[in-house]
Amino acid sequence: MTNVKSPTNEIDAAIVSAIGRVEKLAKVEKNKFDHYHFASIDAFLSLVNPICAEVGLFIRADEVEIHEFSKKSRSGESAWVRITYDVTACHASGQSLPASRRSVEVARNGAQAFGSAQSYVLKQFMRSLFLIPTGDKDDADFQKTENGVVKSYAGQSGSIEERLAGHTSELSKCETLGELAAEWKAAAPVYRAASAEQKKELLQIKDDMKAKLERADGG
Repeated sequence: MTNVKSPTNEIDAAIVSAIGRVEKLAKVEKNKFDHYHFASIDAFLSLVNPICAEVGLFIRADEVEIHEFSKKSRSGESAWVRITYDVTACHASGQSLPASRRSVEVARNGAQAFGSAQSYVLKQFMRSLFLIPTGDKDDADFQKTENGVVKSYAGQSGSIEERLAGHTSELSKCETLGELAAEWKAAAPVYRAASAEQKKELLQIKDDMKAKLERADGG
C-alpha cells in the first residue's frame, strides 16, 4: 500500500509543533475606559513570531471588504466601520490552509480604527490556530443562561487574579442596573477572597459602571 502525503502535511506538522511550544499569555494590559484586562497584539506577536519563524509558519491577513455605517445609542449617532479579512496560515514549503474569513466592527475614529480591527482579527486567529490560553472569560459556561441569570465564577478554577479579571470584564459589559446587580452578586465569593487593594479596585469599577448606567437612564 502506497502512502500518499496530504497536501498540507508539512504545514499541519508545523502547526502541531507550534502548539506544543506556546505558553499561556497573560493579560497585563488594562483598558482604562471600560476597566478590563487584555493581551495586546504586541504580546501575541512576541510570543508567536519566534515560534513561527522556527517552524516555518507565517500568517497573511488580506483586507477584502470595508463597510462604513452608523450606530445609534442613547448618547447619539456615531460612525462605525466593518472590515473583513481573509486570514491564511502559510508554510515555507508553499503549503497553506484555506483562508478563514473574519469580520470585525470598530468605531470609526480615524486611522486607529483600521489598526484596531486588524489587531483583533490577528489575535483571535492566532489564539484559535495555536490554541493559546489567555484566561479570557468568553467560554459559553461564563455567559448568561437562557433565563438571563448570570452564572457565577465561584466554582471555576483559576487564580484570584484571573477570576477577578473575569468579573471585571463582565461588570464592564452590563447594560442595565439589574444585570450589574446580578453580576456583583456573582462576584461576591471572589470579592471576599481578594486583597484590600483588589477589593477597592473592583468596587470602584462597579460604582463607576453604576453611575454610568444611572446617567444613561436619566437617574
